[in-house]
Amino acid sequence: MEEAKSGSLKQKNLVFSPKTLLRTKSQTKITLPKNEFRGPIELDVIKKIGTGSYGDVYQTRVSNIDTIPDYFPVLNNYALKKMLDPKLNRAFEYEQKIMNEIKTKFPKCSPHVLCYFDISIDKNGIYYLLSEMQEGDVKDIFKSHTKTQRKKISFDILYQSLLGLQELKSVGLLHRDIKMDNILYSTKGKEIIYKLADFGLSCSEINKNIECGKGIYGTPAYISPKVLILHFSGKSSIVDTLWDETDDIYSLATTIFEFIFGEELMSTKTYELYKEMYSSKQTQDKSKIEELVDMFQTQFEKATKKINNEKMSLEKKGSTQTQTRLLKVYNFILTNINPFEKKQTINQALQSLI
Repeated sequence: MEEAKSGSLKQKNLVFSPKTLLRTKSQTKITLPKNEFRGPIELDVIKKIGTGSYGDVYQTRVSNIDTIPDYFPVLNNYALKKMLDPKLNRAFEYEQKIMNEIKTKFPKCSPHVLCYFDISIDKNGIYYLLSEMQEGDVKDIFKSHTKTQRKKISFDILYQSLLGLQELKSVGLLHRDIKMDNILYSTKGKEIIYKLADFGLSCSEINKNIECGKGIYGTPAYISPKVLILHFSGKSSIVDTLWDETDDIYSLATTIFEFIFGEELMSTKTYELYKEMYSSKQTQDKSKIEELVDMFQTQFEKATKKINNEKMSLEKKGSTQTQTRLLKVYNFILTNINPFEKKQTINQALQSLI
């Protein structure tokens, strides 16, 4: 029997209220460089909340609330992403282009895509990105909840993530790095809001300045088999739409599978073969491609058996709302993790959950 852990996301609440923020002592200050819309702003660092390949992320507040620009959210609680090295300028400039695409459609913040609202650069070429603060990511939820608890909230995570993909699609964007780390959450009253974040690998189907390209992008365990096979076989350069929305759907299906079952869909053997093929930088011979295809098929069959066993158990218990929703989640996963069958579009996936 699983031991009960924190069953309430509110118990994991990491966001400070305005009063709490004013009482919290700041150990560090960061000056947000001036940009075309405002002068420099001094920020108090509440805590460091993450480190990635491109930069560090901090929870911050504006030291003097009288200096908060009108276009900042009212709540004095922000996430600041600071680039580590000016050599990474291109990565931040790219992410800024993606953010600008989102802002054209959602100037006052998208419901299910993280809102970035300020960017600046200092004299040393270091970029600073300011966004709305969230309480954590889905990986945090995974670590603090049992499988039974995770199953109960999997529908909401899936449905709202699909809404986020739909919002990106409305401006021609593909995410290309869907995983638990990149789905954030916050509480709003009794409701939990999930938002897609981290657009450093995103691309546009309609904007040539941020086009999707022909190579491999994303985290190996979540990349669509279609993309990998076409790339390794040397056919990606002749495919007009190597990347499309169904590849994000595959990534989301593998993410929800991992969230529920506590294991990655991609096996260790498949990952080792992927690394070997990727590091060679050459078109792979037929035998390697066939081996990779066989591994994809094996891991799909294993996952299918696991999900069907869960479905049978559910169907025996009756038909509560929670069970009905979970069945829809399982069906979504089964439909979209098949490495060789056509995946659902975003709209089709949303319709299947209604």
